Parts: sequence; structure tokens; C-alpha cells
Amino acid sequence: MAAALALIGGGVLSFLPVLGLWMLPLGLALLSEDIPALKPRLEALARAVERAVSRFRKP
Repeated sequence: MAAALALIGGGVLSFLPVLGLWMLPLGLALLSEDIPALKPRLEALARAVERAVSRFRKP
């Protein structure tokens, strides 16, 4: 849980040079392993992001 919170905190501070937005979804995914109620919401969000990305990739 500590690693998940650290990654979420680093994602929020993504304007700093070393940290980045990639930390935020990774932290949420780790947190969903500890809090099962978050898992269905995170999976639905991941599917929505995959659909949006696939629409932009198709010519």
C-alpha cells in the first residue's frame, strides 16, 4: 500500500523532471490489489482507454 501511495503521489507531481504521469495509473493498479472495490472501476477505465487509443491508431 505504501508503494501505491508513493506512485500516486509521484504521478500528481508529474510536472517535476524525474516524475511522470506513468506513475499515477501504476499506483492505482497497485492500490486496487489492496482494495478490491477499486478493481472493477479500474478495469472499466482501462478498457475505455484502450478503446480510445485504438480509435486513434486506426487510419
